[in-house]
Amino acid sequence: MSAAAVVGVGVDLVSVDRMRTALYRTPRLRYRLFSPAERDYCDQRNDPVERYAVRFAAKEAVMKAMGLGLWRFPLREIEVVRAESGEPSVTLHAKALACARERGIGGWRLTLAHSDSSAQAIAVALGRSGASLRPELCAEDRGRTVRFYEDVLGFVRIADADGRARLRLDTVELGVRAADSSEGRAGPRRGELGGNLELVIEVDDVVLAHERAARHLRSVEQIEVRADGLEAFDLIDPDGVRVRVMSRR
Repeated sequence: MSAAAVVGVGVDLVSVDRMRTALYRTPRLRYRLFSPAERDYCDQRNDPVERYAVRFAAKEAVMKAMGLGLWRFPLREIEVVRAESGEPSVTLHAKALACARERGIGGWRLTLAHSDSSAQAIAVALGRSGASLRPELCAEDRGRTVRFYEDVLGFVRIADADGRARLRLDTVELGVRAADSSEGRAGPRRGELGGNLELVIEVDDVVLAHERAARHLRSVEQIEVRADGLEAFDLIDPDGVRVRVMSRR
């Protein structure tokens, strides 16, 4: 995999009105969810709530990109920062940083957009140079999801203990856990598991991977040739995660 291989993508949309109501009813949320630098930036704007809303969306998008349920660690540990150019980015702290390192994440791309009614964030997690990528998926039926990655994509199970299975395909190491197995907390409800996550897997032979997938699934999207010449096709796993299989860069 290349140094900039995509580990995961998270997308989140937040209602500005709902954020306004939440901050009005519970003013301390500013301190629970946002760093001092984030609060300082937001509070200097004409409508701070729009900025708070888009930063909250960014934090949730980052969690989704890491394949985690919400509240695995304080959202304040995910900090939205701005370069001198104004470009937004992400700085992780404490447990959030440890989780990212565990999954082979070495960088982020962040896109923010907001209006007076809604705020949206797209977070792209990028792999570290030379690191095995290790995203962890939260599955409604762990056995079914593991079989999907083994049968359809050719992953090999290398470990299975404590409610977590670990699978490997070349340099990609993938974790699969049951939705309710995370530190004794209830996992995401049905419909929240995949959300807007995307897993990108690079392979040597896209045609061979496509033929394998077609043997196990009723229908598979056709291979597309991108503008950069790379071949790719998409699958949806049993929990709604979009899996993009593409040529090795």
